[in-house]
Amino acid sequence: GGNGANYGGAGGIYLRTNTTGRGQFIVDNAGHATTATNALLPSLSSADLIVRNAGIAGVPNTTYSSLFVGSNSWLRSSFGAFGLTINNNATIQSGGGIVVDALGSAANFGNGGGRYYGVYPLYPGSGGGHGGYGANSVSNSATGGTTYDNSTSPSLVGSGGGGNGNNSFGGNGGGYVHLTVTGSLQLDGIISANGTAGFGTGGGGGSGGGIWITAGTFTGLGNISAKGGAGVPSVGGGGGGGRIAITYNTNSFSGNISAFGGSGAYWGGAGTLYFKTNSQQYAQLIFDNGGNLASANTTFTSDTSSVDVTIRNGAIVQTPSSFWTMHNLLIRSNAMLTAPVLSTSLRTISSLGTVTIETGGALNVDGCGFTSDTGPGFGSGGSFKSGGGHGGFGGGIVSGGNAYDSISAPTLAGSGGASYPSGPPYSYGGAGGGAVQLTVNNHTLTVNG
Repeated sequence: GGNGANYGGAGGIYLRTNTTGRGQFIVDNAGHATTATNALLPSLSSADLIVRNAGIAGVPNTTYSSLFVGSNSWLRSSFGAFGLTINNNATIQSGGGIVVDALGSAANFGNGGGRYYGVYPLYPGSGGGHGGYGANSVSNSATGGTTYDNSTSPSLVGSGGGGNGNNSFGGNGGGYVHLTVTGSLQLDGIISANGTAGFGTGGGGGSGGGIWITAGTFTGLGNISAKGGAGVPSVGGGGGGGRIAITYNTNSFSGNISAFGGSGAYWGGAGTLYFKTNSQQYAQLIFDNGGNLASANTTFTSDTSSVDVTIRNGAIVQTPSSFWTMHNLLIRSNAMLTAPVLSTSLRTISSLGTVTIETGGALNVDGCGFTSDTGPGFGSGGSFKSGGGHGGFGGGIVSGGNAYDSISAPTLAGSGGASYPSGPPYSYGGAGGGAVQLTVNNHTLTVNG
């Protein structure tokens, strides 16, 4: 591209050997960095795609024979999502990569779009959701965006954070890329689908996008990320992490892979990381929030009976259904497995392998039972209210809630305490605890948390 206030984008060079039918499509900007993107690449399944010397190639859904992305060179897209198939090998050098940051849904939009609280002067916005919930805005004034998509084969972009569009502005969600490499993927650069930060008086962060990689051999020292964007400090909620899934025949990749929630008034929920070696029976599903204790949960709907689940580094994971089966379960320090609030039905967790809860980790359903004034043993009374009952009677000046449930096989959630909201002395009963049954079928239960 030509010189000026900014360099223009590189053109395309196509070379073809007539005797073999093999070609090369080259995007080369002679080392001149630019923000301009090349025109959309053609789909040439018999050609090698080479992007080098500060070239930037715009990628639609397309197929090439091989891929080389040099340092300071990039594959991008003017669309929110694209699929790229490489029939042989792909190499992405350090300093180069595939970037779809901010190419997801705009502020307040998307399947998990953030919301905002329309009160002057801050107009605080919540974070967008995707793999993890978006965080609420300050004082929980706007609730975070919800989770969606599939952890094993993600296919959707991230959602925008909340903002009123005049004073507070939510960040964009991350885009989506599906990369299929039949041969070897050597990744020493980056593949990213990050959400962006909110700005203004109180915008929420956009959620991380989606990355799905299928490779024969996976190797390198690079970085893959689908992180949530930050909310405005102390006001906007952080965006939830996105979803990353990688399957391969062999794996020697030793770089970084992350889908953390974003910072802000509260941290967004962790995204999902799914890894599967094709020849092995069990996959790995990891929830990791980078050591930042999430204020928002992560949910998922996939069948996990052939998955080893790890919850770590500040992630808070919500059981996907009333009955959940996995192979192995590991809850590490500063991480938690919980249930939805008001999930009064029994949550049955069944492991086909081992369950380990490390010191500082938790399986916690506190407050997930019946709300105040409800449940088989709810509290009662006049202006002096009693506690809810369950295994024991509730206490109080007046008679407390009744005891109920089985001693040897309890299956019911705890009952709520009594409230008196109609006048002084105003009082509000607490929620009962949830109900959980943990079954470890074949191996060992280790609890240090």
